[in-house]
Formats: sequence, C-alpha cells, structure tokens
Amino acid sequence: MKASDLIARYEAYCPQALSMEGDISGLQIGTLDKDINRVMVALDVRETTVAEAIAKNVDLIIVKHAPIFKPLGFGDWRVSTALITGFTAKESVVSTLTVLLGGSTETIGNLFNSFTAFVFLVFSLLYTPCVAAIAAVRHELGKRWTIEIVVSQCIIAWIIAFLVKIIGSLLL
Repeated sequence: MKASDLIARYEAYCPQALSMEGDISGLQIGTLDKDINRVMVALDVRETTVAEAIAKNVDLIIVKHAPIFKPLGFGDWRVSTALITGFTAKESVVSTLTVLLGGSTETIGNLFNSFTAFVFLVFSLLYTPCVAAIAAVRHELGKRWTIEIVVSQCIIAWIIAFLVKIIGSLLL
C-alpha cells in the first residue's frame, strides 16, 4: 500500500479537523509514493520513538492522540496519558501530569481553566477505580463481569462529565 492510500484511509477515520491547536499534522518527512509495509503508532515522536522505528524497519510513524476527551474540554494527550496511569492508582494522575509538563504542578493550570478542571475531576472520580479494586472485582465476580464493570464505569464517567460540561456551558 502506498503512503498516500494509508494516510487517506486514516484521515477518513480521524480527520485533520480533529487536530488540536499546536498539533503538527500531515506528512512531515518522506514521500506519498512510498510503499508502506510496517506502521508504528505513537502519541509523540521523540528520539527513542524514531530509534525504535528504525530498529523495527518501520516505514511510517503515525502520531495521533485519541480525540475522545476533546468534547469534555481536555483533549490534550498528556491528560489522556495521565488518566491511563490512573488505572494503577488515582493519585498517580496528578504526578503523571506533573512529569509530562516538566516537573512543576504550577503548569497544570495551562491545560485547564477552572470549569474544565471541574469536568476533569468529575470524570476522574467516576471512571474505573485502581487495579487493586479491579482485581478484587475479578476475584469476586469473574472476568466477564469485571470487563463489563470497567467499560461501563468509563462510559458512565464520560457521559456524566459531558452532561456537566453541557449544563455548565449553558449556565456560564
């Protein structure tokens, strides 16, 4: 498959219009006529990402973050990454954000205004608890119920946070 075909298919799923402010989008290095056999997907391109791609003979690196949190007002990839670490322990969300923002908690305010911070807190409080709680659920209820509970908690958290954002936007 040519790079141009792969990029067209990818952008049909995730159009450039969903890019966040400051995102670098489109083909950055190379040619659209190149045959693509191996693809790597990453959140960010760093030296280690490129080194891994070279070591694995990757033809194309796609860098994109999921826009799932954009409607809630916090679509930055660093916030998504911090929420993923929250599965291990909720208190790790803030420490992950601090690390991703260069080590200062003062810069967290650059990602949120007071309202989106509130929406973020609502989501954080309602989505899946830590791994220890999930393990206890699995022990008590089994794998199938555990998966259903984790997925439903994430969906409920997203819906309620979205409703808070909508209602708050109407009131403010």
